[in-house]
This record gives sequence, structure tokens and C-alpha cells, in this order.
Amino acid sequence: MQTVLFTAVFLFFLLPPLFQGESSESVLDFSQPDIMFLLIFQAAFSAVLLYAVKFVYGISPEKKNPCEKKSSRAMKIAVNTGAVLVSFGELCVCAAVLQFAAAFSEGGRTSAQVIMPESFPGWILCVVCFLLAAFYEESVYRFFLPETFSVLLKNVVSKAAGNIYGGTELSSQTEKRCVIASEIFSAAVFAFSHRYLGFFAVLNGAAGYCILRIYLKKTGSLVPGCIAHFLYNLLNLMLLSAF
Repeated sequence: MQTVLFTAVFLFFLLPPLFQGESSESVLDFSQPDIMFLLIFQAAFSAVLLYAVKFVYGISPEKKNPCEKKSSRAMKIAVNTGAVLVSFGELCVCAAVLQFAAAFSEGGRTSAQVIMPESFPGWILCVVCFLLAAFYEESVYRFFLPETFSVLLKNVVSKAAGNIYGGTELSSQTEKRCVIASEIFSAAVFAFSHRYLGFFAVLNGAAGYCILRIYLKKTGSLVPGCIAHFLYNLLNLMLLSAF
């Protein structure tokens, strides 16, 4: 069941964006209502997926929250707020550095044409779309992909060790290597799903994955990453509209 769930999600949701190549005709249009329906579906799928992962794999993004149950609600809010602010700042710094490098690189700029909202309802639609997109990407790329792939990789290595050495228990070092391999694989999948925006977008995607994944592990919650991701995308849109 674990393999079936991972394979289905990867084939139908994670693999297609990898084949969306860079094109001078790429268009990002935030004024189309059709985008809303797609993102509503993706967000609903993400919510169902979180429950499915908890049922099939027995893992949840909340299991490693550093705030103990006895901690006050104010303390938990403070921890998550700090994570949002720091991760948002790090995302902005990485993007600024890469954008500066892209400005001096031939063909480094994004190849996508951005169509800005032209009305207040259009901006509201855009904001909602960004919220849904952030929840989807944090749930699928930052939680589901690395956590489930790590479990499957450990299972494969354990079975291979059993066939070769006669024992299935993995050493802590081997488990750590499986986790690292899973993180590298997940970062690559997320980064190259931005390939249609150009080389520097791939680098920015890899950096963004690492930043948001770290804070997911530190806080044990998807919320800070979703908010930071949303704010970062919204800031980018506002900068595009200004310049």
C-alpha cells in the first residue's frame, strides 16, 4: 500500500511538471478563474493526502514539534512566527542573490510572460490562488515526498541487506544516508519542476526547498512554511507589478 500511494502521487502529480520545458511562450496568468478550480482541487487533494500518509505510513508533520504539550499557546505562536519571519527573509535573500546573478547572465532571466491582475477581484483571486498553491506545494513537496520516499528507500535497502547479509536491521549511519538521499531527490524534483522558468529558477527552487524543509523539521508544522511561501510569492507578484 505504501508503494502504491507513493507511485500514484509521483506519476500523476510530481512527474508531469518535470517535463514542462523552458519555453519563450510560457505564460503566468493570474486573472483566469480556471486556475482557481485547479488549485482548489490540488489543495483538497493535499488535505486528503495528509490523512492518507498518516494512515498508510503512520507519519504526520506534527510529530516532531519542539513545543511540548505543556507549553503555552503563546509560546507555540511565537516559535511559528519566528520561523515564518526568518524563513521568509532567507527566501528573499536567496532570490535577490540569484536575481542579481541572472541579471549578468545571458539568458538568465525568466522566460515566462506574467499577466498581472487588472482589478480588485482579480487581486483577491490571485491572493487566494497563492494561498492554495503554497499549501499544496508544502504538503506534497516538503512533507509527502521526502518523508515517504525515505521510508520506501529504507525498506528497499533493508530487504537488499537481508538478501545479502541475512539481516534486515539498518545501522543508524545507513538510515541517515537514506534520509540524505531522500532529501536530495526531493529537492531535485521540486527544483526541476520550475525548469520552465529557466536555470536560475531551478537554483532558486532548490534553495527554497532547503529553507522551507528545514523549518518544517524544526517546527513540526506545515503552517510556517505555507505562510512564508505565500508571502514570498505575493512579494514577487507585487514587485513584478511595480516594475
